Amino acid sequence: MTVIAWDGKTLAADKCATVYGVKSTVTKIFRNGDILVGLSGDYSHSLAMMEWLFDGRPRNEFPAPQGDNWGYMLAIHRSGKIERYEHSPYPFVIEDAQHANGSGKEFATCAMYLGKTAAQAVAIACVFCADCGMGIDTLTFDDPPA
Repeated sequence: MTVIAWDGKTLAADKCATVYGVKSTVTKIFRNGDILVGLSGDYSHSLAMMEWLFDGRPRNEFPAPQGDNWGYMLAIHRSGKIERYEHSPYPFVIEDAQHANGSGKEFATCAMYLGKTAAQAVAIACVFCADCGMGIDTLTFDDPPA
C-alpha cells in the first residue's frame, strides 16, 4: 500500500509494502536524469514499468502484469509535466501543479491543498491511512543523482 505526493517541488512517498499481510520497508521513488518516478500497486510490475520508461518507452514493449496485479507509475518531468501510467503505454497527463497517488491519496491531496509540503502530506496520510507508513523518502530535482 502506498501514498505518493508531489507538491510541485518535492516527490515524497511512504516506505510500506505488504505481502500477504506482512509489512516490509521499500523505496518507492526514484530519479533518472530529468525524471522523478513514484511507484504504487504491484511493486514488481511497477519496477518493470519504470525500467520500460527509462529504456525509452517503446510502445510495443510495455510490460504486462503477472495475473491481475497491476502497477502504477507517476513520472514527474523537470518541465513540470506529470504523467500517470496504468494499463498501457499511453499516460494520463495530470495538468495540476500537485498530485497524490496510492491508498493514502485523499489525505495527502487534502493536506497539500491546505498548504502542506509533499513530505508533510505523506506524514499526515500515514497517520490516517492504515495501509501507509514505515518511514518517508523524498526527492527533488536539486538532489544529487544516486
